[in-house]
Amino acid sequence: MKSNFKFFLAILSVVFVFTACNKYEEGPMLSVLTKKARLTGDWKVEKRISASGDVQLFQTNEVLKINKSGSFDIFVADSLTRFGTWAFAKEKEYVYFTYKKEGVDNIDEFKIIRLKNKELWMEDTEGVQFNYVPA
Repeated sequence: MKSNFKFFLAILSVVFVFTACNKYEEGPMLSVLTKKARLTGDWKVEKRISASGDVQLFQTNEVLKINKSGSFDIFVADSLTRFGTWAFAKEKEYVYFTYKKEGVDNIDEFKIIRLKNKELWMEDTEGVQFNYVPA
Protein backbone atom coordinates (compact mmCIF):
# COMPACT_ATOMS: atom_id res chain seq x y z
CA MET A 1 0.00 0.00 0.00
CA LYS A 2 2.85 2.39 0.86
CA SER A 3 4.47 1.65 -2.50
CA ASN A 4 1.27 2.55 -4.38
CA PHE A 5 0.95 5.80 -2.45
CA LYS A 6 4.56 6.80 -3.22
CA PHE A 7 4.04 5.98 -6.91
CA PHE A 8 0.83 8.04 -7.00
CA LEU A 9 2.57 10.93 -5.24
CA ALA A 10 5.46 10.80 -7.73
CA ILE A 11 3.08 10.85 -10.71
CA LEU A 12 1.11 13.73 -9.20
CA SER A 13 4.33 15.70 -8.65
CA VAL A 14 5.40 15.22 -12.27
CA VAL A 15 1.99 16.40 -13.49
CA PHE A 16 2.21 19.57 -11.38
CA VAL A 17 5.76 20.31 -12.54
CA PHE A 18 4.92 19.98 -16.23
CA THR A 19 1.71 22.00 -16.02
CA ALA A 20 3.57 24.76 -14.19
CA CYS A 21 6.25 24.83 -16.91
CA ASN A 22 3.88 26.06 -19.61
CA LYS A 23 5.63 29.27 -20.68
CA TYR A 24 3.19 30.47 -23.34
CA GLU A 25 -0.50 31.22 -22.79
CA GLU A 26 -1.60 28.88 -25.58
CA GLY A 27 1.04 26.18 -25.23
CA PRO A 28 2.50 23.83 -25.96
CA MET A 29 2.80 22.36 -22.50
CA LEU A 30 5.78 20.20 -23.43
CA SER A 31 7.97 19.99 -26.53
CA VAL A 32 11.09 18.06 -27.46
CA LEU A 33 12.19 20.92 -29.74
CA THR A 34 13.88 23.99 -28.28
CA LYS A 35 12.13 27.35 -28.47
CA LYS A 36 14.72 28.50 -30.99
CA ALA A 37 14.12 25.43 -33.18
CA ARG A 38 10.37 26.03 -33.13
CA LEU A 39 10.70 29.77 -33.89
CA THR A 40 13.15 29.52 -36.77
CA GLY A 41 11.82 28.85 -40.24
CA ASP A 42 9.65 30.45 -42.90
CA TRP A 43 6.30 31.85 -41.70
CA LYS A 44 3.33 33.55 -43.32
CA VAL A 45 0.49 35.37 -41.57
CA GLU A 46 -2.72 33.36 -41.62
CA LYS A 47 -4.82 35.55 -39.35
CA ARG A 48 -4.70 38.96 -37.67
CA ILE A 49 -6.80 39.62 -34.57
CA SER A 50 -7.17 43.24 -33.48
CA ALA A 51 -7.12 44.29 -29.83
CA SER A 52 -10.93 44.58 -30.02
CA GLY A 53 -11.22 41.00 -31.30
CA ASP A 54 -11.87 41.66 -35.00
CA VAL A 55 -10.47 38.81 -37.10
CA GLN A 56 -8.89 39.38 -40.50
CA LEU A 57 -7.87 36.35 -42.58
CA PHE A 58 -4.82 36.78 -44.83
CA GLN A 59 -4.04 35.59 -48.33
CA THR A 60 -0.60 37.12 -48.65
CA ASN A 61 2.68 36.42 -50.36
CA GLU A 62 4.66 37.96 -47.48
CA VAL A 63 7.08 35.56 -45.81
CA LEU A 64 8.89 36.11 -42.51
CA LYS A 65 12.10 34.06 -42.54
CA ILE A 66 13.59 33.64 -39.05
CA ASN A 67 17.11 32.22 -39.20
CA LYS A 68 18.93 30.24 -36.49
CA SER A 69 21.86 32.65 -36.82
CA GLY A 70 19.78 35.45 -35.24
CA SER A 71 18.88 37.25 -38.45
CA PHE A 72 15.49 37.65 -40.10
CA ASP A 73 14.24 38.59 -43.55
CA ILE A 74 10.81 39.64 -44.80
CA PHE A 75 10.01 38.87 -48.42
CA VAL A 76 7.01 40.08 -50.41
CA ALA A 77 6.53 38.34 -53.77
CA ASP A 78 10.09 36.95 -53.49
CA SER A 79 11.57 40.46 -53.05
CA LEU A 80 13.44 41.29 -49.84
CA THR A 81 11.62 44.20 -48.14
CA ARG A 82 13.13 44.20 -44.64
CA PHE A 83 15.95 42.47 -42.81
CA GLY A 84 17.59 42.64 -39.43
CA THR A 85 18.22 40.63 -36.30
CA TRP A 86 15.97 38.92 -33.80
CA ALA A 87 16.45 37.89 -30.18
CA PHE A 88 14.43 36.34 -27.39
CA ALA A 89 13.74 38.62 -24.42
CA LYS A 90 12.10 38.44 -21.00
CA GLU A 91 12.83 34.76 -20.34
CA LYS A 92 11.98 33.83 -23.96
CA GLU A 93 8.41 35.03 -23.58
CA TYR A 94 9.06 37.86 -26.07
CA VAL A 95 10.94 38.23 -29.32
CA TYR A 96 12.51 41.48 -30.54
CA PHE A 97 13.03 42.24 -34.22
CA THR A 98 15.66 44.96 -34.80
CA TYR A 99 16.03 46.61 -38.21
CA LYS A 100 16.80 49.91 -39.92
CA LYS A 101 14.06 51.90 -41.66
CA GLU A 102 15.05 55.06 -43.51
CA GLY A 103 18.35 55.07 -41.61
CA VAL A 104 16.68 54.86 -38.19
CA ASP A 105 17.05 51.85 -35.87
CA ASN A 106 13.72 50.23 -34.99
CA ILE A 107 12.82 47.48 -32.54
CA ASP A 108 9.50 45.67 -32.84
CA GLU A 109 8.52 43.77 -29.68
CA PHE A 110 6.17 40.79 -29.79
CA LYS A 111 4.83 38.65 -26.96
CA ILE A 112 4.81 34.98 -27.89
CA ILE A 113 1.34 33.55 -27.28
CA ARG A 114 1.80 30.14 -28.91
CA LEU A 115 5.00 28.57 -30.23
CA LYS A 116 4.61 25.17 -31.83
CA ASN A 117 6.48 23.55 -34.68
CA LYS A 118 3.72 24.55 -37.14
CA GLU A 119 2.06 27.45 -35.30
CA LEU A 120 3.38 30.81 -34.16
CA TRP A 121 1.09 33.34 -32.49
CA MET A 122 2.55 36.69 -31.49
CA GLU A 123 1.03 39.87 -30.08
CA ASP A 124 2.48 43.33 -30.73
CA THR A 125 2.65 46.17 -28.20
CA GLU A 126 -0.76 47.48 -29.35
CA GLY A 127 -2.49 44.18 -28.58
CA VAL A 128 -2.77 43.00 -32.19
CA GLN A 129 -2.25 39.25 -32.51
CA PHE A 130 -0.66 37.70 -35.60
CA ASN A 131 -1.14 33.98 -36.20
CA TYR A 132 1.53 32.48 -38.45
CA VAL A 133 1.71 29.13 -40.23
CA PRO A 134 4.66 27.62 -42.14
CA ALA A 135 5.19 29.27 -45.53
